[in-house]
Amino acid sequence: MDDIATTQRLVQDNQTDSYGVFGEVTVDITDQTGLLVGGRYSYDKKEYFGITDAEGPLAFLFLDAGRVEAGIGDHWDDFSGKISLTHHFSDNIMAYGSLATGYKSGAFNAEPSSADAVNAVDPEYVTTYEAGMKMDLLRDSLRLNLTLFQSDYEDIQSTFVNQQAVAVAANVGEAEIKGYEVEGQAYFTPNLYLQFAFADYEHEYTDFSRGEGDSGVDVAGNPVQNAPDWTATVALNYDIVLSSGAEITLRGDYRGTGEIATYFDETSPQSIRPSVAVFNATVKYTAANARWSTAIWGRNLGNEEEVVTIGPKVALFDGRSRAYGPPRTYGLTLEYSF
Repeated sequence: MDDIATTQRLVQDNQTDSYGVFGEVTVDITDQTGLLVGGRYSYDKKEYFGITDAEGPLAFLFLDAGRVEAGIGDHWDDFSGKISLTHHFSDNIMAYGSLATGYKSGAFNAEPSSADAVNAVDPEYVTTYEAGMKMDLLRDSLRLNLTLFQSDYEDIQSTFVNQQAVAVAANVGEAEIKGYEVEGQAYFTPNLYLQFAFADYEHEYTDFSRGEGDSGVDVAGNPVQNAPDWTATVALNYDIVLSSGAEITLRGDYRGTGEIATYFDETSPQSIRPSVAVFNATVKYTAANARWSTAIWGRNLGNEEEVVTIGPKVALFDGRSRAYGPPRTYGLTLEYSF
């Protein structure tokens, strides 16, 4: 394999200066109803200098036309706001609705493969609508939060390969993510309680453009990159207080995630991270003075093969790389507070 040994070298120097001024005001409309208005002004300045180089027979996989050495700088500013209305039906039930805007500063292509790929992208913007309820029920033994939301993204920042086979960064279009979330905590006894959360998402690109004169592939309607279809967590805890004052905590938990599209322009099964279910358990002993504790734990007890990243398709080898999360693991942890 020495005949094809290739070395890639990346040298980067980044400087970021960020400044922000923010504030909010709350007005009591009635004893039960309140209005919150807030805002933030942001200013961001970024400078980048980088060198991308490769040596060896496979250097063409990393560079299009030899060594790339370039510097670039830019600055952006934005005013984001929020307005929220809350109403307390009782001491234990509250409803709210809000509208908020957000901003992600511009950025650069950190690993350009040619001089044409050294460019800045404009800021990304999001507008989020949210409504929900927060409730303490059954004599405060059940806390339940319900949320409906929709987020509209504009000028999404992304990296793609253009028609000249150059990886470039650009503002590629618009997307919508909407859904609902349920989270809460239920006490069966003072020492036995359940924590839970579930979220279901619908998401898609609503508009996609790779820039003037570069038609590419229209991915409007595709799922949003790295956004799951759903997420869920459940944890059951039981605390045992000993006569000495020490405490034993038993905990079992579950984490689930739906399918995730790795790339915005590809929906083949090979590019989709499959759904996953991970179970963990812990037995923890805490001394009466709380100065030290020890725990025996097991993670990923079902030995689930969790795909955490999927590499791009490599036509030369007709395949793609995958990285997996840790397999089933066990351990012992000892903590001491000085």
